[in-house]
Amino acid sequence: MAIDSVQFIDELITDNAKALVGAKLAYVYDDEAGGVAYIFPPYDGNEPKWVTDMVAVFDIKDDVRKSLRSKSPSALHFIKVESRLFVITYGHAHAYINDDKFVSDFGLKVAVNYIADNKVKEVEKSNLGVAIKDLAQSSSLKSLDEFSIGDVLDVIRKVSGESDSPGSEQDGSLFARRVSGARGLKISRKMEIEEIPTLLKDSLQLYESDAYKSSKFAIIDFLSPVSEGYIRSNLNDLLIHKIKTKDYDDFELSMPDIAHDDFGTYKYAGTGSSVGFYDVSLDKYLELKAGKIADLSIEILSRDKIKMMSIDDSGIVASASVYRSVYGSIEYLGIRYMLNDAIWYSFEDADSKSVEHYIGEDTKPPRSSLPPFTVKEVDKKKYLMSEGEWNEEVAKKLDLFLLDAKSIPVPAQPGSKFELCDLLDLKEKSLIHVKRSFRKSAPLSHLFKQGTNSAMQMRGDVARESAKAIIAPILGEKNTDDFLSSISKPADWTVEFWLADVPKKSGIIEMPYFSKLSYRDERRKIKDMGYSVSISFIRAASPT
Repeated sequence: MAIDSVQFIDELITDNAKALVGAKLAYVYDDEAGGVAYIFPPYDGNEPKWVTDMVAVFDIKDDVRKSLRSKSPSALHFIKVESRLFVITYGHAHAYINDDKFVSDFGLKVAVNYIADNKVKEVEKSNLGVAIKDLAQSSSLKSLDEFSIGDVLDVIRKVSGESDSPGSEQDGSLFARRVSGARGLKISRKMEIEEIPTLLKDSLQLYESDAYKSSKFAIIDFLSPVSEGYIRSNLNDLLIHKIKTKDYDDFELSMPDIAHDDFGTYKYAGTGSSVGFYDVSLDKYLELKAGKIADLSIEILSRDKIKMMSIDDSGIVASASVYRSVYGSIEYLGIRYMLNDAIWYSFEDADSKSVEHYIGEDTKPPRSSLPPFTVKEVDKKKYLMSEGEWNEEVAKKLDLFLLDAKSIPVPAQPGSKFELCDLLDLKEKSLIHVKRSFRKSAPLSHLFKQGTNSAMQMRGDVARESAKAIIAPILGEKNTDDFLSSISKPADWTVEFWLADVPKKSGIIEMPYFSKLSYRDERRKIKDMGYSVSISFIRAASPT
């Protein structure tokens, strides 16, 4: 469903679609009811790279080779219902619509108002503090509780399931047998094309309903989308200002949709570069936009695309605007706002003041004898020493045990491993976890969760026995036995987080807000297990 400010279909299709129509490679039709169809016929597409490779080895005839070119028909069907524009896509035609002009949670709202919270089949979620999307699918219908949604920064992005009272095909009351909703809406049901307007009318009523608020799906309102246009505009202006002034530490890029197909690299369309990269980052995008940052705007972020390319680089697996891919947080007029999938959320946490309180309470000065994070030079290139190099120096100077990157198998969970800590201090009874450069939320959130997981694992006899084989060659037999005996009493031990970074120009060393929330939640879990927790901030030299 298009956003309510859209009045013309022309606003909803991409420039590429318009160009195909202009070149008479696509066709537009009207019906008597006011619907409009854009038809994109099959065309002789690009030859996949694997075909070229196979031809070099096998005697594949030209007619067969030509039939393997990428080609498929597709269409867009636009319908207006109660002054709102809808589009139904066929084939790959979704690539021809301007997704920034569509309501971002239309399908989700329809789904949570239709699906019973105890008949959920699939849940896709993202965590605003970590650049990770999770897709959980059950073989049978389950309660929403069973999909492990509980982190304060979890955002449900897609839900699939069934209703308690779906209606009947015989009397025409059936809306759908199964519904899947995110930005768009998918339904399972037999129907004729003439029934689509009625279906859309019912969908609009479900979208506007508040019925979900009395179900377990009410959790989607914990992070409330900002509805006031002027606030969204001001937040966008602040985002652009932060990017232009290089003060965007609280923001990063992450593709908003999970790709279910294999893919090769990411490309940044609109930067003038055709180079593929194996990950996405705001730093890389801005580096490619060098010289054009002063002209940057929300419109440009919405126009520029991140394209997920196929393994052979012959096609696009998925794409999203840079604006949809930006996630992060900002404070405005005393309220914390978070951006995810082009939606600004106001974050209301009854315990939000405790974030700074707990960090202040747990912060202790770095140990006085710590070696500095120094700048090194190789081939006339300066760089800040790595985390591994620093851990090695600290272990030698402070007589600690270096366990960095030593993975311990998790019993009864084939393939699962955990890292005990980076540095082990037997004298002070500390499990020390180190992170160099903590301006990005994702690595820090991972570090804090790693600390929680390690603390939890070491409470079990079987996990401690599994750890023995890994740490004994490093600690020696006696120290290993003493450690495994002592760690069984968590009250005697402290989980320490050492965070090192180059101070900002202001001299401040500070974590992103997402990371503060993650720290607060993880430190609660660690303390509930009986351990003490501390955090130390270490100043590093600048390589420039």
